[in-house]
Amino acid sequence: MFPADEDTFLPTDNDRTKAKIKKLHAQYPTRAKAHELEGLQKEVFDQLLIAAKQCTVREIISYHRLGGQTVFDYNKHYFGIRIETFYEKSYRESFYLLFLKKRPNCVDKHTIPKFIPLDVLQDKFLPHDMPTFLRIVHDCVQAYVARREMMKAIKSLSENQNLKILYKNDSITKITLEGKPFDMGNLHIDIQFKDYTSRFPTDVVIQDIDHKSSEEEINQLTANMMNGDIVGTLTPLWSP
Repeated sequence: MFPADEDTFLPTDNDRTKAKIKKLHAQYPTRAKAHELEGLQKEVFDQLLIAAKQCTVREIISYHRLGGQTVFDYNKHYFGIRIETFYEKSYRESFYLLFLKKRPNCVDKHTIPKFIPLDVLQDKFLPHDMPTFLRIVHDCVQAYVARREMMKAIKSLSENQNLKILYKNDSITKITLEGKPFDMGNLHIDIQFKDYTSRFPTDVVIQDIDHKSSEEEINQLTANMMNGDIVGTLTPLWSP
């Protein structure tokens, strides 16, 4: 439902046309020409059809916007889909897919990160299942942005504390950290994200090189990271 404004209850073109037909019937119940009525009825039908199409387009666009996706015309040859990403309830950036209007079963241009298997996804889902294709692509870029922002926080933490980033790949699906917390032994941490659509790691392995931490402590740290709270788990370990 859209909020009412001052024009909401004013007569529409459809209302006026219907009133005109009713007036003709009232004034000339037996003399109204059939072709006049047919013409007016066709006018009503055409207006209703246009209104229905406009409503459908608005509903589709609203649906995509609510989901962080917007469909738009790029030029006479292309239509595009903008995919918006967020992190901690704040907008981060948009990614774009451009399709040729004459060939909508294939992405012609895009700004999707190269490690996301776009070719595999479009071969599997386009053109018959665009919603699933968009959902998976959106999940992939959203998860990537979340990992990237997480990595920025880890890098910031490592600049001032005894924590080193030993390895990070471009997709930020494999991360290796090492450092000595204030009250534990030297930790070696391997984190993997095998599911590109998820911000939750699939594997976390923590080793205490100095053997100063209890098994319970290591298990708790691992569980916290597996639940997606990687920065929240690391921060108190390397904060004064």
